[in-house]
Amino acid sequence: MGGVGNFISSIFGGGQSAPEPVTYEAEAAPREAEQEAEASSVRDEERRKLRQRRQMGGTLLTSPLGVTGGASGAGASLLGRSGLN
Repeated sequence: MGGVGNFISSIFGGGQSAPEPVTYEAEAAPREAEQEAEASSVRDEERRKLRQRRQMGGTLLTSPLGVTGGASGAGASLLGRSGLN
């Protein structure tokens, strides 16, 4: 029976020593000054985006195809009267 045990041990790697575990050194935590600098830059970027959005508040943005809705109102225009009345 010893032959069968040796055969099974050779299949499953029995009798071999386990490899040494790999150890890693911990990274140093970011310093508070670095975190504050990053937070400040993110805050400034958000303020800049908000300011740009406010400046665009009165602007009508259209697609390259122009306005997709119908004309509002049936008053006079530069090309004459709009509407068939």
